[in-house]
Formats: sequence, structure tokens, C-alpha cells
Amino acid sequence: MSSLNKFQTKEVLNAVLNDGEDALKVDIDNVTLDGSSLTVEMPVPSGIGHGAQTSNGSAVVIGASTEIKYITMTANHDNTGRIHFGGSGVGGASGAYLEAGDSWSAQIDNLNLIYIIATQSGDGVTFTYLT
Repeated sequence: MSSLNKFQTKEVLNAVLNDGEDALKVDIDNVTLDGSSLTVEMPVPSGIGHGAQTSNGSAVVIGASTEIKYITMTANHDNTGRIHFGGSGVGGASGAYLEAGDSWSAQIDNLNLIYIIATQSGDGVTFTYLT
């Protein structure tokens, strides 16, 4: 059995926040912890774009190489099957999937990283992204 000391969350936070400026280092992009103050910096988008893509039974990239910061992708409301999505190797039984009307959002750096494949030919997605 381990002999690790057990602490309550409050005790740990008090020890970390009161033991000097180097007591806790946070190494997460855009996050700064200074004493008891937490600052999160969010990049400001410079533009917005949108598009649509359908699939006829094979995996297709949703867009050309475009640097982005964030995307929301929605399965068309009139789809009759599922839209599987993921990297270039996505298949009709792999990857995450969206059913008609479902949405997915993520921070990602390029449109050409997302592929879709429909279980019903002609089904597709629309998407909006921030650059």
C-alpha cells in the first residue's frame, strides 16, 4: 500500500498559493496563474468563413488548406444516415459521427485535417470557422 500523504483540496490550494510565487507553475498555452489570480487569454479571430461538403460513400476532406482557429460542423438536417468524421483514414464505421442536426466544435489549425464519410450517399455537413 502506498504511503502518500492525503490532503484535502483546500489544504493543497492554501499550501500552493501561500508558499511563494514559484509554488505553482502552470504550463498551458494562454493561461497565467499569478498568486491567486488566474488569467486566460483567448486569441481574437481575424475572420469568419463557412462551407458545405457532401459525401458519396468515400472519405472527402471538408475544405482546402485553410489556416483556422476554431470550427463548428453540423450534419445537414435532411441527412438520412450518419456522417463519420476524423482524419484521412476515417471510414463508415470509424471515427466520431454526427446524426442529422448534430453539431461538433473544436479548436483545430487547418480545414484540410477533417474528413467526412456518409453512410448514405449525398448526405453532408455545413461548417463555420474562425481564422
